[in-house]
Amino acid sequence: MVTILPADHERGLRSLESERETEIRFVNHRDEPIVINWLDYRGARERYGILATGGVREQRTYVNHPWVITDLRGRSLAVLLPTTRPAQVTIT
Repeated sequence: MVTILPADHERGLRSLESERETEIRFVNHRDEPIVINWLDYRGARERYGILATGGVREQRTYVNHPWVITDLRGRSLAVLLPTTRPAQVTIT
């Protein structure tokens, strides 16, 4: 599973130490590419890649490591918080 937060919840989030691995499967159903960003231990975005329309990406991650999905201009679309169970997130 994954917790999906509104885009404006990015401020103040950052990755916390965790030894619990998990996985997120990103699916892009938008009419434009999206950017997958990890929030590092300072709360700064670290770009992990661009996902084309219809694209799928499997991403290993850790519990307590937030992810931010943006458009190509950097505008936040969603904030994702992984949990202990692998999850699929479809971006629309």
